[in-house]
Amino acid sequence: MQIGARMGHIPASRRTVTMAIAVIAVITLSIAMLCGCGTARNTHQATDSGSGGNRLASSLQAYATQLLGQDSGMDPAQKATLRKAATSGKISLSDYKAA
Repeated sequence: MQIGARMGHIPASRRTVTMAIAVIAVITLSIAMLCGCGTARNTHQATDSGSGGNRLASSLQAYATQLLGQDSGMDPAQKATLRKAATSGKISLSDYKAA
């Protein structure tokens, strides 16, 4: 039996409302699934930093200070960027590229 034949006894306005509700439900479920997947992935990336999920420092400032304390043969541009990060807690895009 064809779909049109089965739905022939339902008024057109009710069919339209039913289809609209079905479409909205599918869109809502799709968005919910995408949001859930994105959150799980981002959380995993944030905690899995290659160090077993442990933090390297409590903040960017603390990490920059730690790196400055190590004698790792950094060039002057890298050291200057770390000094700025240690005081401001931020790294500008231009400093990042320069380092």
